[in-house]
Amino acid sequence: MVLDVKKITPAYRCKSCGSTVFGISGAVALSGDLIKLKCKCGESELSLKSTNDGKFRVTIPCVFFYNDHQFLISKISLKIG
Repeated sequence: MVLDVKKITPAYRCKSCGSTVFGISGAVALSGDLIKLKCKCGESELSLKSTNDGKFRVTIPCVFFYNDHQFLISKISLKIG
């Protein structure tokens, strides 16, 4: 199976109010430098930044701890199969 990058929707659960925050469908495929998803309560946000070498740096709030999770994801790793 191959995931279509244009159909991936970034989402996360707010660590403060528990709401699920959804981004724009296909936002991962956008060529913008930085995408931020902020919860309507204003207490948390997910950031998705594209790097010069075709990777994505993702920072996701943790619902259990104060530290955010950080990942570096290549477009190749979005393919499963």
